[in-house]
Amino acid sequence: WAEEQPLVPHGEPEMRQADLAPLAFELARWGVTDPGSLAWVTPPPAAALSAGRELLGRLGLLDAEHHLSGLGRRAARWPTHPRLAAMLERSREIEALPLACALVALLEGRGLDDERDLEQALQARLKAPREHRQWQRDAERLARIARVSLKVAGLAPPGELLALAYPERVAQRLDAPGRFRLASGGLATLPDHHPLAHASLLVAVELDGEASGARIFRAVGVSHKRIEALYPECGQWRASLVWSDAEGRLIGEQVRGLGAVVLERKPLAKPPPEAVRAALLDAL
Repeated sequence: WAEEQPLVPHGEPEMRQADLAPLAFELARWGVTDPGSLAWVTPPPAAALSAGRELLGRLGLLDAEHHLSGLGRRAARWPTHPRLAAMLERSREIEALPLACALVALLEGRGLDDERDLEQALQARLKAPREHRQWQRDAERLARIARVSLKVAGLAPPGELLALAYPERVAQRLDAPGRFRLASGGLATLPDHHPLAHASLLVAVELDGEASGARIFRAVGVSHKRIEALYPECGQWRASLVWSDAEGRLIGEQVRGLGAVVLERKPLAKPPPEAVRAALLDAL
């Protein structure tokens, strides 16, 4: 007989584990800005709800008061995660709505566990849709909502589409193959033998682990040019000051890019005093 083990009194409520971006989106659809005004079995954790709202704001779905933006109101028609709803709506900008429907059906469907290469998986389904019946039904359902044909001319912009859904997971290769810095500031890795280990930029669609060293399971490459086109903020220069232990001083430069992803840099002649103070406090 195996030794009896005590049972836990109850499981951790899903509310305390789940991604709360969909809940934050639903609250905005209902016009609820104060979750405390509702009766909850398990109230949403404030930090997780705040992170969900921050993501929705980054996607352009919420305004500063946590109300739906124009894009958010349009995205509300899609029966999918807000990330993918934002991608579907914005895919019109790059004339890739049919491909976006196919891609969302792939990402939210079943049977992708053994397929690490998203582009190959998508190509296989587009070439032989009858071999992937559930994917075909899901993709056609989205295409009907969009009122478009599911005919896809090519796979040219999957990286662009995914960057619309995962802006904080755009990642830039660091000094070694397979080591990347995410736009959110975290670090992520790919095996050295992975086809994208030497990519300059990629979108990490699926990752796991801590911010100090997440593992990337699925990713698609993307170009600097397309990231700049999708996110106009990449054209804005900002001061960046970092303390160098090796040199014992602040290193200042001007950078432009998407979050922690730097697309271009140049020397900073005269750092703003407030930026110097902030950098020194960070170093301390």
